[in-house]
Amino acid sequence: MSEWIDTKDQAALIRAALKKAFPGTTFRVRLQRYAGGSTVYVRWTDGPTYRAVTAIANSFDGRRFDGMTDHAYAAEHYLTPEGESIFAREVGGYDNHVSDEPMPQGAKAVRYSGSVSCDRELSPDFEAELLGELAQAAEVEVETLTRNGYVRGDVKLPLAIGREHDEELAGQILRMSNAEEYTDRLLHQLAGSRARVAQ
Repeated sequence: MSEWIDTKDQAALIRAALKKAFPGTTFRVRLQRYAGGSTVYVRWTDGPTYRAVTAIANSFDGRRFDGMTDHAYAAEHYLTPEGESIFAREVGGYDNHVSDEPMPQGAKAVRYSGSVSCDRELSPDFEAELLGELAQAAEVEVETLTRNGYVRGDVKLPLAIGREHDEELAGQILRMSNAEEYTDRLLHQLAGSRARVAQ
């Protein structure tokens, strides 16, 4: 039988795990309860990448959703004495996937009551730094990429950002001769590959 973890305690576990993994970053962890359930919202500025944070925060997500069947279901996890959360199995899903990992010694089976939502914000300085890199690579003036302090969504550049699965090119700005991409999308992709931790 798994132990039920209330959203308040779930949020505290997420906050502690992120503080341990990224001690130089301030995370804003809040919870919201509503008629259909609850959600833990995690927000931070600059710092580690979205992928790095969600790898930890989402391990505490108690909800799953199947878009093909429009069906929400739960997940069970192993919670270790050190505060690490490890997926164990799906509950109420279509095929109820079960992990091959055995329960770690000293861990307990738990179900978290809420879902988890993460959102990374970019500071003006970090955004300007990334836009500068894009402008230099595209050989344009950085001022042409913004309007009234916001990144223009209607400007295309002959650039691409190396994908994470390609170790040699991951996160690099690539000059393209046969393709263009919108500046705001390039900025989002570039930020996704760059951590910025305060010194």
